[in-house]
Amino acid sequence: MTVTTSNDPLLNPDNHVLLLIDHQYLQMLTVRSHDVGDVVNNVTAVAEGARIFNVPTLVTTAFSERQDIVSALKDATADQVPIDRTTLNAWEDPRVTDWVNAKDKRRLVIAGQWTEVCLAMPTLSALAEGYEVYIITDAFLFLNHHGPQVYPPHNNGLPFGPHPHRGFETVTFILEGELTHRDTADHESIIQAGGVQWMTAGSGLVHAEISSPAFKREGGPLELLQLWVNLPARLKMTPPRYVGVQRADIPSLTSVDGRVQVNLISGRRQGIDGPVTSLTGVFMATVMAEAGGAVRFDELAGRDAFLYVARGEIEIGGGRARAFSPVELGEGDKAEIRAVTDTVFVFGHAAPLDEPIVSHGPFVMNSAEEIRQAFDDFRAGRLGAMA
Repeated sequence: MTVTTSNDPLLNPDNHVLLLIDHQYLQMLTVRSHDVGDVVNNVTAVAEGARIFNVPTLVTTAFSERQDIVSALKDATADQVPIDRTTLNAWEDPRVTDWVNAKDKRRLVIAGQWTEVCLAMPTLSALAEGYEVYIITDAFLFLNHHGPQVYPPHNNGLPFGPHPHRGFETVTFILEGELTHRDTADHESIIQAGGVQWMTAGSGLVHAEISSPAFKREGGPLELLQLWVNLPARLKMTPPRYVGVQRADIPSLTSVDGRVQVNLISGRRQGIDGPVTSLTGVFMATVMAEAGGAVRFDELAGRDAFLYVARGEIEIGGGRARAFSPVELGEGDKAEIRAVTDTVFVFGHAAPLDEPIVSHGPFVMNSAEEIRQAFDDFRAGRLGAMA
């Protein structure tokens, strides 16, 4: 699957739309992974930010005759007429796709009540049609899966030239190929397949994620995952930092039967610490498992967990998830995952922040005023500049 990219790496009101899927009262009654009040506050903050910056927004419902959308969101989107979808996958409702197509924008930001139905289904469908899709959660904000694809010799490389960030962290997993990082805090590195780039934007910087001259000359396979990790208000303006880690420097913990390999990026497992020290105690690992291999992660109670299947198929909690699928975890203090086929997935967990989230373009803050200030600081050159 190839994700279409643009020459403009920034999200802005002119190049994306926001889809808010099924934030309704009865749906909220069954939420167990987060405090319901926090869910309502966060999605309302996203909607308010979109309204302030005139981002086209679509609200959907399911069985609206039985349940309305939550009142705070309804007020924030008062100028919208919700589409009461008639299909399990919102993307299969022609009113939804007609609305998106009419806006003529190739980037989608999606927030939904349930990961499998509200996020995974429309995300996979939109990706298959060439859209770039960003999904919103809490401690983990959203994920972008670039590729897999093969670049021919003498290609133009990645288009993610200089662009700013503030208020969160980016964790980029290089599954295949390589990625060059440069930023205005004087960090620069080329990380190869199996490595990770962990950047704390904090108070703000400008960086570029590009291809090296050698990759543009020779081409080859490329597949990247980039996860945005939120920072709490107390760390939004922390000094920027960057850690680039090659595959050889990431501890690999192999199961007794040799079928599972946990590549520990941050946090602690089996008495070993990952090479990245997270400011907020994030545990992060990539896992490669052969068919039939199993792994368990403990101490998840009260944590926001993140699980994304990049390749193959897994079984968890009596259900299955295939490649390109985010997985929502229920309550409990452990997750047991079995590989149905040879698979690669990313697993992480972090303390929930329980704070308002206002995000726009490359900035993730706690209020619309902080977003405006971030744009002012960027335009004034206070985040630095790159040639």
